[in-house]
Amino acid sequence: MWIPSNEYIQKLNANTEGGRFVKLVTLVEDPGPPTIRYFADNPEPIIYNGQTYQPMWMAWGNIKVSQAMPIDGCTVSVSNLGNVAANYVKTIDISENAVTLELVHMSLLGQTTGGHWELFGEVISVQADDSMAVITVGLQLGKNVLPNKVFLASEFHGLNSEIPKILT
Repeated sequence: MWIPSNEYIQKLNANTEGGRFVKLVTLVEDPGPPTIRYFADNPEPIIYNGQTYQPMWMAWGNIKVSQAMPIDGCTVSVSNLGNVAANYVKTIDISENAVTLELVHMSLLGQTTGGHWELFGEVISVQADDSMAVITVGLQLGKNVLPNKVFLASEFHGLNSEIPKILT
């Protein structure tokens, strides 16, 4: 499992004629009743799947996996321009809330299409300072859910502790 870095997205955009790729974040701010916030790494709001995503500069860091678990979280860094992000994370505790990271394509006409990349996770930790807020997102594994394509030694007898079991 891997998260597309800013460099990867820049390469995608350089090789794409007729649009560009945009990072989206869907955050469950309050699980009950559900309050959901939508953010896009775009200078202006965009509409995707009937929802309006508000502009917010963000950078994604790589997610890593290991054969022995645990799975380290990826980072989503957002600008703290006007102290908005720091005030937000100090006011609302979003720890352990569900979050979805998506990479979608936006055409030259502003039409968005999804399906390029998607990660469902939960907020592990939040830190903020004067320049940015850093949100660590991890996979939701605590509810009898395994990541895609986990190969167990009981199913494939050639596996051992030295062979990675997560092959996504």
